[in-house]
Amino acid sequence: MLLKEIFKESMPIILLCGIGELLASSMLMTFHSSFLSIPGLIIMIPAIIGLRGNVSGALGSRLGSAAHLGLIREGDVWNEESSKSICGSLILGLLMSVFAALLAFSIGFVGSGELDPVNLLKLVLIASITGVIAGLILGGVTLLIILVSFRHGYDPDNVITPGLATIGDIVTVAILFLTAYGMGVIL
Repeated sequence: MLLKEIFKESMPIILLCGIGELLASSMLMTFHSSFLSIPGLIIMIPAIIGLRGNVSGALGSRLGSAAHLGLIREGDVWNEESSKSICGSLILGLLMSVFAALLAFSIGFVGSGELDPVNLLKLVLIASITGVIAGLILGGVTLLIILVSFRHGYDPDNVITPGLATIGDIVTVAILFLTAYGMGVIL
């Protein structure tokens, strides 16, 4: 009986995630040529997308457990437990975004031989801004998914990780493009 319930709760979200991943891939293919303007920018994309998914997945698990324990309730969503968890994920995401940018710049330098400190600064800014904005959005989405899951009688653990991974991919690609475009890096 438990397996049937898990399947019933998980299957619709997994199907939606497949469609969402196609959307994220299409967005990435649309912006692909724009991302080639700075050595290292295209290299950084998989790291930033993976990073957002991993940090958000851990956040979702943590907040899902807090909801199961009664530490997060519908009338008291933004409390000490949720705010500390979301702030921690933002700090972790920011630090790892900077690390991903430095690593992407290093790999881009090895590949192109172009050592441009301006490009390094741009990569770090793009990664940092993307990481923080995507982290804020995904923190809110995490709380929303948990509340909606509980309201409809679903176990958030069955829907939160695939849901956040897909939403994170879409949001991260879009914000990465908008940040790079806003900085004048891509046209």
